[in-house]
Amino acid sequence: MSFSRNEATRGTAPPKPTKENARDPAKDSRAFWSVNVSILADRRHTAPAVAPKWKRVAQALLDGPRTSRELEGDPVFDHVAHSTIARLRGLGIEISTTMVEIRAFADLPARIAKYSLTTVGRETARRLLARP
Repeated sequence: MSFSRNEATRGTAPPKPTKENARDPAKDSRAFWSVNVSILADRRHTAPAVAPKWKRVAQALLDGPRTSRELEGDPVFDHVAHSTIARLRGLGIEISTTMVEIRAFADLPARIAKYSLTTVGRETARRLLARP
């Protein structure tokens, strides 16, 4: 008489783990994820605090006019400056935009935005950055 696996093991408890039938943690996905999640949690708590992007952009504009290409670099790292500028304008910071032409790939001209704070925008930015 042959039994299928389900019929033969129905109603019985799984075998106790021994050295011979123990799970291999490297192959067990649950063990893999539980270990890696704890590693990520440890990294999250030790990472240095970084200011929000809108604050980094506002601080950069307080230091002087910047092009969208300059905002992509260190220390701002804003690769979508136009949306961050829109957010700053929504916060009440007056920003003037002028289009400038630069030499780009294959020495061809490219037009990019250059952002600068107005006098009123400068005061508003200072006030917003001073808040916690």
